Amino acid sequence: MAITHTLTRRVAIGGGTPLESSIGYTGTGEVNVNGESVPDATTDQLIVIAIDVSAIQSIYIISTKALTLETNSATVPVDTIVLVADVPYIWHTGSYFTNLLGTDVTQIFLTNASGAAATFDLRCVYDATP
Repeated sequence: MAITHTLTRRVAIGGGTPLESSIGYTGTGEVNVNGESVPDATTDQLIVIAIDVSAIQSIYIISTKALTLETNSATVPVDTIVLVADVPYIWHTGSYFTNLLGTDVTQIFLTNASGAAATFDLRCVYDATP
């Protein structure tokens, strides 16, 4: 069964005509983390997850507060992404830049030093065919 992420980008300046584009990224599998609560002053909250980085078609990660995301180890992380509050990290196969996740992910560790509780979400669509 095909699963599609549709990413829409829109920019509007003043009263001018907005520019908008939408692109769909389709895969046969998905990994989601829905509304994970991360209390303030939390260090290395564990989320067990399986992401084959080479199969990702589209990934969208967002938090309501600034968080540090580390992969596979809390003490010696493979990848570290500093999430800005309400600013999504988005990567897809058509990106202009390299995915910040460079190695397959088996665990995510979240640290919240923002001063308030955060809500963390992740959406990933991938190609599950060998």
